Amino acid sequence: DAGEGVAARFRLELHRARCAFPRLVGKTYHLYEKPDGDLYWSMVSPDEWGGAPPHAFRGSYRLEGDQSWTRVDDAEAAERTSIDARAVLAQLRGFLVGAGGGVED
Repeated sequence: DAGEGVAARFRLELHRARCAFPRLVGKTYHLYEKPDGDLYWSMVSPDEWGGAPPHAFRGSYRLEGDQSWTRVDDAEAAERTSIDARAVLAQLRGFLVGAGGGVED
């Protein structure tokens, strides 16, 4: 499948990206790309650069125990969405109960 091939090439690129420090399992690192296409890892996030990193930001990734990478910003965004949905439901339940709606779980 073409999609699997692209994903495999990207995973390989993550492993080939330059890194000037020892990478530790469980830590999050930030991937940047220089104008010449050279990828490198940094411990400094785009926010820590004041929102203006020196090169194109390509994502934040956590190094897993099996040496694979998990894109952190995607996982955090999914978690935030889940938390937001629970908060909305809790507010809705409170509103309906307060209005005599008698919502039950």
